[in-house]
Amino acid sequence: MQDNFDILSKAAAGDKLAEQMAIGILLNANRAFFCNGFELSMERFCGIPQAKGKLLNQKRNFWLRRAHGYCQGATCWEKSKALSKEIETFKSVLWPKWKNLSDVPAGASELRKSLFEAMKIAMTIKSDQVDLKI
Repeated sequence: MQDNFDILSKAAAGDKLAEQMAIGILLNANRAFFCNGFELSMERFCGIPQAKGKLLNQKRNFWLRRAHGYCQGATCWEKSKALSKEIETFKSVLWPKWKNLSDVPAGASELRKSLFEAMKIAMTIKSDQVDLKI
């Protein structure tokens, strides 16, 4: 079962099925906000993490989902395998050149832009191993 934030994140990344579900979530959040005297946080109802580490993980995952959408493959599994290869290439070839940039170089593909954003976030997450994996 997916939580509200996961659905909203997938919708924002372009998942058409999630977009339909997200409309319902946002309408319910809106109703709850207004019907409870403006006391209920819409962010909380939508499942947006309040802890910084969890929010960073969700932001990284959003960019990885977006990158997955730009990969070629007839099935989700094939697209996932393609993304895994793209991540390895990005980490070994492009990230060493781009890691100190504040923005993606002009002309970069949407896939590479997504991986750049995911890697920037991954570098800020405190963990023993900073990595992008699918």
